Parts: sequence; structure tokens; C-alpha cells
Amino acid sequence: KKPDCYTFGSLLRASIEVKCLQVVSELHGFAIKLGFGRSDALVGSLVDAYVKCCSLANAWKLFNGTMKRDIIACTALITGFAQQNNCTSDAFDI
Repeated sequence: KKPDCYTFGSLLRASIEVKCLQVVSELHGFAIKLGFGRSDALVGSLVDAYVKCCSLANAWKLFNGTMKRDIIACTALITGFAQQNNCTSDAFDI
């Protein structure tokens, strides 16, 4: 049985717990390969995972590349920028 976007969500939560950016990136690539790369729920979870693994550049790139931006992705990105001392103005720009 193939994984679905909910499987990826669970795996991302586990990756966040151990702050493993490499696993988050690999899961992102695998999700794209399986065709889940544009799922709203998965994009929000990926943005959140990148932020929590201290990769604002990847979070921003993913967020900026999506046409439909949901509240989960917006909140995760704003929180990430706000937590970085020198990025408060970027949080307001979102």
C-alpha cells in the first residue's frame, strides 16, 4: 500500500521532534515524486516542518511557490520569521 498525505504528515511530525532537516527534505522529495507535492495539507505541514527545523529559506521557497496559501502555512511562516531576531519585518510582509 502506498503512503498518502496523512502518512507524510505523521512522518513530518516525527522529523520535527528530532529536528532532522535532512529527513524533512527527503520526505518532501518523496511526496513530490508520488504526486502529493501540491496537497494543501501537506504543503502546510512541510512549511511548518522546515520552520521548526530552522530552515526558513526552504519554508519561504515552498510557501512562495504555492498558489493557494492556507492558514497553517501562513501561521508557521510568520511564526518562524518572528522568532528570528532580524526577520520581524519579513513576518509582517506575509
